[in-house]
Amino acid sequence: MAGTLYTVFATVLADNPGPPERWERAVRLNAKARAGELSLGLAIGKEANQRASMEDRFGGLADAVLAREGLVVDQKSRDLLLSTIASAMDDASAKLTRNARFDYSPDVAALKYPAWESRSGAEPSGDPKAERIAVAELFDRWATYNADKKAAGTIKRYRGSIQSLVQFAKDRDVRLLTADDLYAWAEHRRDAEGVSPQSINKNDLVAASAVLGWAASRQGVSGR
Repeated sequence: MAGTLYTVFATVLADNPGPPERWERAVRLNAKARAGELSLGLAIGKEANQRASMEDRFGGLADAVLAREGLVVDQKSRDLLLSTIASAMDDASAKLTRNARFDYSPDVAALKYPAWESRSGAEPSGDPKAERIAVAELFDRWATYNADKKAAGTIKRYRGSIQSLVQFAKDRDVRLLTADDLYAWAEHRRDAEGVSPQSINKNDLVAASAVLGWAASRQGVSGR
């Protein structure tokens, strides 16, 4: 599953990766997360600090991946997923560092990430009367839940990104969206809507991760 994130970052941002220092810094931050140096220091013990740091750095991405696949995992499996996401982000950052220096040699690292056979391509329910949840409705639920938890500016910023996803996905059930769909949307944002790769990374993918991750949480499932 981490390979889907590698593809999104390493491919969508390849044409305009920005300065190489950005991605070198990302690798350093990834290393700090593994070492437990990004948490606020509230956790007790080295292992707890490492877990908190990994969650701070990669938890949103893990939530988005699990939400797209409709998966709920135990803590051990989540820890493993966070570790593989960290490795994938290292590989993506290394590639984008090369691209930023005009090195577009073959991407050997991509061979490490075979295509993921998504579970989310299946029908969300065998019941023909099952509720269909479109992206617009999911965002409205997320915004209502977070009205007193997130800054108004954050919700407004996310709404702009999600409105584009709504137009792209139309009335498809969010449980049928795959990583390929989000990748295609990111390309559409870049090529058809003229959004910079930096904005896609900083705003659009973060917004989608937050909303889809919430959908898979206890609060999102209950709608409260």
